[in-house]
Amino acid sequence: MRVGYFASNFGEVPAGIGNSGAAVMRETGFNTGNLAFWRGAAGLVADEMVLLPWRWNGREGRDAIDVLIIPAANYLNPDWDFSDLANTIEAFAKPVLIFGLGAQAQRETQEVVLRPGTVRLLQVLSAQCDSLFVRGPFTAGVCARHGVTNVTIAGCPSITLNPDPALGQRIEQRIGRPMLRLSSAGAATKPENAPVEQALFRLIRAHPGSSLILQCPAELIDLACGRQPDWPAADGGAKYHNFFAPDDAMAAFTTEFARVALHFRGASPWIAHLAERNYSYTINTRIHGTILALMAGLPSAVLGHDARIRELCSVMAIPCLTATQILDGIDDVPALFDRLAFDGDAFDTRRASLARLYRDYLTQCGLTPSRALTNLCGTPHQLTQPASRWA
Repeated sequence: MRVGYFASNFGEVPAGIGNSGAAVMRETGFNTGNLAFWRGAAGLVADEMVLLPWRWNGREGRDAIDVLIIPAANYLNPDWDFSDLANTIEAFAKPVLIFGLGAQAQRETQEVVLRPGTVRLLQVLSAQCDSLFVRGPFTAGVCARHGVTNVTIAGCPSITLNPDPALGQRIEQRIGRPMLRLSSAGAATKPENAPVEQALFRLIRAHPGSSLILQCPAELIDLACGRQPDWPAADGGAKYHNFFAPDDAMAAFTTEFARVALHFRGASPWIAHLAERNYSYTINTRIHGTILALMAGLPSAVLGHDARIRELCSVMAIPCLTATQILDGIDDVPALFDRLAFDGDAFDTRRASLARLYRDYLTQCGLTPSRALTNLCGTPHQLTQPASRWA
């Protein structure tokens, strides 16, 4: 089948895109973590795939496409309105598959009030999809409150990026090793995260070869690349200086930040770097940076600072810590991970189960699951759902 893929890219910023932080942000939806699930969803299928621009109207080139795949993430966000996408899907009027759909909220008790255009998108998707693949039970509840119940809880497709069925066992075997080099996918600059980010920044600076991996914003990516950042007006970088290292002089902060900070233009090079640098552990404040570290085979944990992260971790068996747990354990990282009691077998079982959900649904919809996805599935699994109306 011929697949239209609704994303900026397949998980890697094209070579022709400029190197500035602003250019990278525009190409990645203002967060390079998006590269992880764009790459993950694209890697699920072996069928011919073509990228569709964000402004695609659903009609142009429609006859050359059999099915539309949307890697969605935080679409159920109270601040966003998806009227245009609802119109696009209605105009396309062919099978649609959506993966990773999620609701954005700070707390699980928070009511997610969607804008009318986003409610309409949900309703259109419910009509056009056999099932909406959502990231967890919190999102499923938001969908249900808007009358949408044909959902499948499946986390994020980025969890399938490493096809090794025994990945969790290999990660578990690394726990307990000395802490030589630390990686942190961070710079989640909410004020409440500052104590954790400062502690991680100090630890990274103290261990040669450690790194802070940036997903945003543009000005910090420029600083990491040795360019003069376009700091916000009347700020001069003070916001980030005070967030990461308030006790340092500004010049010392910028020098040290540029020394340890990295960013990546693709999910695959990101994973490759983490594996090749052979970091001892990763402690992160970014969920997709955490997933990519796990895909590189590294013991990894994330600060669960919002409902989105906690939801994804619960579904994909990813270690999720509170700020207190990180701050209390930061002086002995191997012991911190030992207390997590990460179960590699349970992680592998969960990944295989999620992979089978994706594989069976793709097959049901007439698509060809990729060899990597099939390899991850392990034991064959019988379909229990009715045949797709689109097959």
